[in-house]
This record gives sequence, structure tokens and C-alpha cells, in this order.
Amino acid sequence: MILSTDAKNALTFTLVSPRYRRFDARISQPARCAVRANPGWSRVCWASIVCLAAFATFPGPAVAIDLNAGRVVHYSFDSYISGSVLRYVRDDSGLNNHGMLVNFNSPLILMTGHRGNGFSLPFERARKQRIDVGTGTQPSLDLTRFTIAAWIRITESDTEEKNWEIAEKDYSYWLNVRNGHDSPSTAYRLRCGAIINGVQRSVDSDIQVPHNGTWVHVAGTFSGSYLRVYINGARRGSLAVAGSVIKNDYPLAVGANNKPFENPEDPFHNWMNGTMDDFRLYRRALTGEEIKALAQL
Repeated sequence: MILSTDAKNALTFTLVSPRYRRFDARISQPARCAVRANPGWSRVCWASIVCLAAFATFPGPAVAIDLNAGRVVHYSFDSYISGSVLRYVRDDSGLNNHGMLVNFNSPLILMTGHRGNGFSLPFERARKQRIDVGTGTQPSLDLTRFTIAAWIRITESDTEEKNWEIAEKDYSYWLNVRNGHDSPSTAYRLRCGAIINGVQRSVDSDIQVPHNGTWVHVAGTFSGSYLRVYINGARRGSLAVAGSVIKNDYPLAVGANNKPFENPEDPFHNWMNGTMDDFRLYRRALTGEEIKALAQL
């Protein structure tokens, strides 16, 4: 409760609840005089203020977190689609953005999921394994705001000056772990970037991503005002930048950076080397509370 008086000595109080409910009231000069003249009225006034304060501090209904809202790609890696030749990881977003598995074994080799149940997908950089998400012409992948999130387990230190690529839509948006040959300020840092208003912008985490074979949850978001990165549900970097992400017809790759715009002859040159679980792409920026909840799944 915030108390103040104005130039006419009128008492004003403002009550703000933890759930952002606000109540403003003002006791005028005549009421103030009545308080002085009548002690009984004084008790009534202050009892009313106490009741209002109790109302303001009473928690409002909890806001439900819906981690399904706004998904455009969701690979749990628990379900696959097999054709006569090609194999796909099933998209659980409901938009049928199934991912084509490129250079993976047949039968597919899977590992236990990050919570000890379900499955996760191992990637081998030497075999140039990746997931191609469509041809790039899907409108659902043209995002002006986004969240990229996944559980990853990096199983070795970098020896090839290559980044661990989580996902990239060329000349649009991406999330990766920087290679160990970068400068000390960026080596093994989580980086989220995008082409915003035609300019490449990115933000790095202030701590390194574990690269000793432990599971870690990583996420990057763009809200239209900020680029942010999160590690294990905690925000570890933020960059103020306003605008919209550029749209194009380039494809999205998971586990590799796909750069037909820069290098049409050999568009793939950074790869995931490790294991991935619960990959998600949203058409909105998840809040910090939503990222924290996602990291607890």
C-alpha cells in the first residue's frame, strides 16, 4: 500500500496486488475532518483501508501456462513416419511440419530421452546428419517473432572449429552453441540470432553451455523488441532490438545450418554433434515463466 497527500492535504492510497490488480482511492479534506471529529468514524475508515489492503494482497487466479499455444514445429523424437524410401520424424504441433531424416542409419538408432524415458535422437557431425523441415515454402515457418528450444547433450569438445547447430532457417533465424575456437568471450556460448529489418543481429549467453555429456535445456526468443537466450530455464542474455524477422523461401534445418543464400554449392557446414530431445519452434516469444516451465518437462 502506498500512502501520499496532495497539496490540499487529501489522503490518497494505492493498493497493488502481487497479481497486478490495482485499487486507487482518495479521502477528501471533508472526510479527513470527519475522522478528526468522530473517533468512531476513524475506526471505520481505517478498517476499510485494512480490508482493501487485504483484498489487494489476495492472490488472483493463477494464469495457466499453455506450452502448446503457438507451436509450428514440435519433435518429441518419440514417433516417426516411414515411407518407401524416406523417413520422417513426426511433428506434434498439428501443422504437419514433419522432418525428413538425412544421412541417418536404417534402422534408426535412438537413445533414451532426457528424463530417462521416451527417446532422443543422436546426431553425428562426421556423417552430416540433419533434419530437413520441408522445402522452405511453408508459410508457418515464416516467423516475425519466434522461440527455438530443445534439450541437447554435447558429447565432446570442439576440435573442428564448427558450431553445434540446433536449428537455422537461412537468412532468417537460428540458434546454436559456438565452437570452442571462438574467443574466450564467446566459446561454447549459446547464440540466438535473426535477420531483423534486414540487419543480422544476435545475442550470446553470459555463461558456457555444458559440453561434458550432460543434458541441458536451451532456448532463444525474439519478441519484436528483444533477442534473449536461456539455459536451463534461466535467462542468460538479452539484446534490445526492435523490428521484424525477414521472411524468405529458404528451408529450415534442425541439427545443421542451411545456407543456400550464402553458399548454394555447399549450403551445410555446421552440424549438431550430440543428442537432441523435445525440439520446439514457436511463432511467438515465450515468456520467462514459460521457458522455465518448458525446462522442467
